[in-house]
Amino acid sequence: MGRDSRLDATACGAQVRRLTKQVGIQLAIRHPLHMKGPSNPSVRSEAEQAMIQASWQRCVAKHQLSRDAARPIMRLLTSEVVPRRQSFVDRLSGNLSEIQWLSDMSRRAGHYAVVADDECVLVMRDLGQNAGSDFEQAGIVDGGCWTEQIAATNGVAMALRHRRTMTVTGADHYYALLSRFMCTATPIFDHDDQPIGAINVSAFDRGDMRDRSFAEHILRMATSRIQARLFHERFADHVRTQVLSSQGGLIDEAWNTLLAVDSDGVIRGATQAAARELGLDSALPLVGRKLDAVVGTTIDRLVGTRGQPLEVEGGSRPVTLTTVLPKPRKLALYPTVTPRETGQSRTGRITLADLEGFAEDQRALIRRTRELYRMGLPLLITGATGTGKRALVEALHFDAELGQSPLIMIDATDLGAASDALRVSHCLEHARAFGQAGADLPTATLYLKDPGAMPEAVQYQIARFLADLEAGELGDPSGPRLRVIASMNGLQEQRLLPELRSHVAGDIVRLTPLSQRSDLAMLIKRMQCRVDSRGRMISAPAMESLTKHDWPGNFRELKLVLRRASLVSAGSEIGLHDLPDRLFTALPPSTARIESRNTETERAWLEDALASTNWNMSAAARRCGISRATMHRRVTALAITRPSDGRRSVLGSRKAPH
Repeated sequence: MGRDSRLDATACGAQVRRLTKQVGIQLAIRHPLHMKGPSNPSVRSEAEQAMIQASWQRCVAKHQLSRDAARPIMRLLTSEVVPRRQSFVDRLSGNLSEIQWLSDMSRRAGHYAVVADDECVLVMRDLGQNAGSDFEQAGIVDGGCWTEQIAATNGVAMALRHRRTMTVTGADHYYALLSRFMCTATPIFDHDDQPIGAINVSAFDRGDMRDRSFAEHILRMATSRIQARLFHERFADHVRTQVLSSQGGLIDEAWNTLLAVDSDGVIRGATQAAARELGLDSALPLVGRKLDAVVGTTIDRLVGTRGQPLEVEGGSRPVTLTTVLPKPRKLALYPTVTPRETGQSRTGRITLADLEGFAEDQRALIRRTRELYRMGLPLLITGATGTGKRALVEALHFDAELGQSPLIMIDATDLGAASDALRVSHCLEHARAFGQAGADLPTATLYLKDPGAMPEAVQYQIARFLADLEAGELGDPSGPRLRVIASMNGLQEQRLLPELRSHVAGDIVRLTPLSQRSDLAMLIKRMQCRVDSRGRMISAPAMESLTKHDWPGNFRELKLVLRRASLVSAGSEIGLHDLPDRLFTALPPSTARIESRNTETERAWLEDALASTNWNMSAAARRCGISRATMHRRVTALAITRPSDGRRSVLGSRKAPH
């Protein structure tokens, strides 16, 4: 069998069978111990063990192959490999970025990657690395035929046969020639879940299962990215959503858990990975079904999320949907959704306008931050608790032009277990995938929340990743494909490692506490308009009390105080009695002061209580801490009368007409 033998897959199998018959198959049969499968069964499942054993049995009884064949792997001519390679590249849409990434990763680990088409013919080898003589002699080169009929038990054939990642260790190989190698292969699926080939990572079998774990991990990542990219390209005019369940696998290996939905809410595309996340055995039942029948939500609500995660019920378990919207020209075909219709109101999110306020120095700060963020400069946002650090990050990220971008957050409060490094690595690989994505996908943001509170090992891990990012190993060097932003309390700055600080502090943004803002009154009015659906004004005494408060919780505290006041107030405006007790600073809080000679103060106090309760005498008395009889007596004595535009007319207008 010469290296340049002109054979297709069928002819290869026929010739091998003829040659092995001449040698005889008794050698394989005389070594029944070789039929026991892997040398270390504890590292693979019973199903994998059974697959290996079944393959050996076929090699002996069906294919009649000899274990000691000197050069069993046949090769096609170059003229035959070239059209196969071109066909394979065409099915990848001409994009080899994921394979290049895999080649780089495997090469660093001393492994060797090859790519086979759907007929198990190697059409591409490690990009940037020449095969050594050992790999050449074993037939792990371009044009090698790795069907089971020819190459016996091997990773490529088994991965395509069983449609799953398979590792064949040295002892698992049927041919003695291959016993020095460990091969891990994963099939590549297109948008329609049809196999278009397989990627195989080979290495000398050192008996170290970390080699297998590494190879399986990077292969699953690369192939899931390939399918996700092909899916997004095929359904670019549809709404696409990633499906992740709480019981799902690693996030960085689940890029291809995708559904494509048309403007009528009908699922037009689905992957096998998405079906597994939804507890199904096949993706076929999903295509053609209405979205609400599968995940319990509508296309209107999905579009309304604008890329934000949405938790829904998917079959028998909750799932999280992350949506990618089509381009505006196609998005116009989908229903226009308001926050009220989706049930996912965004009025509670603080915007850039809220944070910049009305003071010129703050407006200049926010404008500068926005421009630096858009240009891809890493930002470090510091400030006291509640000053809006996370709100600023989200406001920057969900800005109008970046509304579909994914936000990848690593939060120090979520860390603390022994698996910190692994969890962080998943998020970083998540970010790496977007860093290497094409320009047609939205630009992601890696958000580090409280990095100074993270363990030092995690800080070093993130610093190494960011060093690679800055070295130009990720994405297009002509423009950032991944934005990096961190936020932390000013007290944590001293705990941030210098190695990490140098990567995240491209510019330091220090947010001013609310109590030091010169435009506090205007900020209070704007926040009130956002949290009060009735749009009521704030009375002068209440505003005085609000502006005199020191606001240790900053924006967060202000938002909660105003929301509480809006809920408890029954009047036509927000009064002092609608505020929490700790904010009663402008008027006397006790009955004794009410009974004092300060008539004007007492009048203002009682009128505020009556207005905030829609002139409910009993409720107003309770708010003032006096009896109803005392309240009635004091109102009469001070000649306080109900205004003609009282709250009763407002309440009446809310009643359903008879």
